[in-house]
Amino acid sequence: MSFLKDVDYQPVVDCLVKLGGQLNKPSYRFLKGEVLALALEKATDGRLKYVDQEGYDSIDLETNTKYEFKSVADMFSPKNTITGRVSLQNTNKSTFNQSFDYLLCIQSAPHRFAIAQLTWDECNKNLETKSGQFNLKPGLPVVNWICKDSTVVNNLQPITLDVRKLLESIL
Repeated sequence: MSFLKDVDYQPVVDCLVKLGGQLNKPSYRFLKGEVLALALEKATDGRLKYVDQEGYDSIDLETNTKYEFKSVADMFSPKNTITGRVSLQNTNKSTFNQSFDYLLCIQSAPHRFAIAQLTWDECNKNLETKSGQFNLKPGLPVVNWICKDSTVVNNLQPITLDVRKLLESIL
């Protein structure tokens, strides 16, 4: 059993509420993924260390288990299947090599926040290749929920990030 099932994800949802939609622009979505990965690190008291390595995002410091994250606002259907395109490798390689132990599929909409965990074997058995990318087949049923229906959306004051000012500060 994964230690991740015992984590309190409410602070992650609170972070997403404070962030609001300001990082939903296509050019900023990678920043939202960074914020989410850092929030998960904090929620696990640093055990799930965000390392941003090629092929995986975080590592469990106690077990050396490697985790890849994929997050979108609407990751799961009402029938508990993974929806949309989940790209596992998009570097135009001819083979899909194991670089992570588990994939965490994260639905980042605060009012429907959920995390499903898939093993590398589950991902490998449910691949489809399109234009040099390895993607999960759409409609894959979720078998292992890490977090679902256990958080609430608190009425929190949004925090404004001035990304433009941050980027201009280095010029």
